[in-house]
Formats: sequence, C-alpha cells, structure tokens
Amino acid sequence: SSAPVVVVLGGAGAGKTSTAAAAAADRLAADDATRAAARRSAPLGSFRPLMPVQRVLFLSFSRTSVSQIIDRSSSVLGGYRPRIDVMTFHGLAWRVLNDFGRHFGVPQPLRVRSSSETNLGVGLPGLTYDELIPEALRVLKVPAVGEFYERRYGAVICDEFQDTSDDEWQFMQAIAPTAQRLLLGDVNQCIYAGMKQIDPAARVAAALALSGAEQVVLPPRSFRDPSGVLPAAASAALDRRSVDRFDAGADE
Repeated sequence: SSAPVVVVLGGAGAGKTSTAAAAAADRLAADDATRAAARRSAPLGSFRPLMPVQRVLFLSFSRTSVSQIIDRSSSVLGGYRPRIDVMTFHGLAWRVLNDFGRHFGVPQPLRVRSSSETNLGVGLPGLTYDELIPEALRVLKVPAVGEFYERRYGAVICDEFQDTSDDEWQFMQAIAPTAQRLLLGDVNQCIYAGMKQIDPAARVAAALALSGAEQVVLPPRSFRDPSGVLPAAASAALDRRSVDRFDAGADE
C-alpha cells in the first residue's frame, strides 16, 4: 500500500510482522530507485545534493522477538536488513537523548536512575525510566533534531501498536512525521491495558483517524499453527463459548 498510514489488524501468527518486513524492503528499494533516477537526471557538471539514503524504523515492545522474525526474513530483505533499525520505544528515546540531549539541557553522561535511587529522593543525577520518552519527545521537537530523523526514516513500523501509552503514541507520531506508518495490531491482545490504562479500541480509532489511513483486516488464520486449532480456540474464548459443537455431518 502507498497510503500514508496503513492499519493492519490480525491475530497472532497471521503474518503481520513478516509481511511488514517485506513491505520495508519494498519501500527501501523504491527509495533507492528514486534516488538513482534523481542522480541520473542531474545535468552534467552541475551540483545537486543527493537524497539521503533512507532507513526503516521498526518499533516494538519486544526487540528480541521482532529481530528474530526479521532475521528469518533474510531471503525477502536481502541486502536491506542492515538498513532496518529495530528498537523499543525506550531504546529509541535513549538514543535520541544520548545523541542530541547534551545540546538541549539533558545532563551527560546519560543515565537512568533505578527505582530505589528515585525513592531515596536525594536528587541523584539522571532520569527515571518514565521520564525517558517525555524528555526525548521534548528534544525531538527541536527543529534540527526532528529534521535529522525526517531524513533518516522513510517508513515507521510499529508492532502491537494497540499497546502504546499516550506518551508512546505521541512519541511515535513525532518521529519523521511525513514517513509512511505501518501500524500492526490485535485489539484482543492488549496485554498492557490495565498497567497503562489503555483502551485498544480507542487507539485503533485514533490510528484510523490519521490523514489518509487505510485499514487491512486479516482473516483468522495462524501460520504458526496450520491446523487452525489455536485460532479456533482463541475465537471460542473470545466468544465465551465453553463448548464448541462439531458439525452434525462430521464423522467425529
């Protein structure tokens, strides 16, 4: 899809992450083709700044699991794998603050205070874990910093976006705002709903309200379980069905 925002909803094992990896490679190939065409069209002897070599940002709450899926998609990604940055929200916030914070009032060296240090209340240096994203968002709003990430990323993919807190949602929207957004989610797997006070349906509605957003709803199929038992069990649990009847015409 060439839509600026693509909201993809599907259950576990439906192939969201693997297909998003293929979409990332396709986007990078298209950007490279555009860059090469612009270079060829430049008049001989003229000077024209080249378009930046873009990357794709893949945000997730589990960097390890997404990295494993992307690594298994090496045949699809080919040489584009090194140009995909897989990070957690707090990992990206740390990078923003570590790279640019010293210039905009963030004490260096950057460190995160432990909960025990914070509870002491003695003014130890550093930020709390909960302060990382709001502080990174503040730095990201500095034009020079925002423009850096705007040039860097041609697409931003967020896995399990229904689990984003309000701070995480705002942070993601501030990263390369003109880059395509691929938002992957499953409203039935919002594991942080209570802790973050999240309404997954409201988060999906907010995503679909973004300019130019398109929705893709995947069928209840799991490539992790070709037998279909797990998707059927999940569907029955969601419908609060304690007993599922077999087809009357079936032998068993």
